[in-house]
Amino acid sequence: MRGQVAIEYLIIVGIGLAILIPYLVYLQSTSASYKEENCIIQAKNSLEKLGSSIDLICYQGEPARMEIRLIIPDCFYSANYINNKTIVWKLKTSAGFSDISYTTLCNFSGKLFNKPGIYIVTIKSKENHVEIS
Repeated sequence: MRGQVAIEYLIIVGIGLAILIPYLVYLQSTSASYKEENCIIQAKNSLEKLGSSIDLICYQGEPARMEIRLIIPDCFYSANYINNKTIVWKLKTSAGFSDISYTTLCNFSGKLFNKPGIYIVTIKSKENHVEIS
């Protein structure tokens, strides 16, 4: 009698695990996908915020100044300038690297971040360009 109960118990636990394990695998993959998608959206929003702030300060002219708070997500890899008008961020994804960019309406200069985190960025209008610090 005791042996039969033990075997029935093992069968019930086995069936439960057979049902539960595929769900856990699915939840894990969905969670990883959501995290990556969220990271990319957050990077696009931060880049858009930075670029539009540069444009705004450029139009206002000297002595305009603004401070913004940027959240750089964990998938951020590097930042580059192209011709002092385009900001290009390289993001690390599961499929490799992905670039996102924003082209401003005026020239800018300054030093940007090189790792993920939260930054307070000061944007100042100068005579013929915008300075980022």
